[in-house]
Amino acid sequence: MDEKKLRSILDAESADLSHVIRELGKREAVNVELEADDFDVLISRKEFKDLVTAELYEAYFLPDRHESDWLLLRELLAIVTSEHIRQFIKISVASGLVGNAAFAVLRAALVRIVTELKKAKVSSSRHQPFETMKRDVDGVAAFFRKNDCARATEIETSTKIPRDRLLPLLKLLGFKHYRREYACHWCKPGVSAAKPHQRSSERPSTSK
Repeated sequence: MDEKKLRSILDAESADLSHVIRELGKREAVNVELEADDFDVLISRKEFKDLVTAELYEAYFLPDRHESDWLLLRELLAIVTSEHIRQFIKISVASGLVGNAAFAVLRAALVRIVTELKKAKVSSSRHQPFETMKRDVDGVAAFFRKNDCARATEIETSTKIPRDRLLPLLKLLGFKHYRREYACHWCKPGVSAAKPHQRSSERPSTSK
């Protein structure tokens, strides 16, 4: 391999990369170590919307994907992350409906998509991924009616939902994903999990 030529190509192609790193060094930001990714907050950011859209697109749609599938997923993300929906969920959580509103919103949005596709007489193969997604949401909702938090492996085993479909759904539902002390634990929206390894029956009530 011509390493000199490779270095020359890298130098030419990484000018923007070098600029970003230099600017990062100038800021000298103080890193605050967070325990969890809070997707209730993160899912409103474009980069995370794009991430979840791509994960759902890959997991639920067969290789003969269409641009319209991607567009429908983007619309789904736009609906469930809209300001009106977020306010609806916050009010529901404040009323003690911990986690339930997020499931209800996503399920209702999926039902709307499937209904509209059927009305438009689109082939069943095109709305089947959204029906599968709806069934998966119901499976996750059933599991978290009995649990506030659980390990990803436990959720996957109990629900029989493959991890590549499960994880983007948890993100879309606004779950918290613990990355440090309680790595790989997922906690449903509205739960303050000091000890996310506990089941809901072992935890103090989160309702007011």
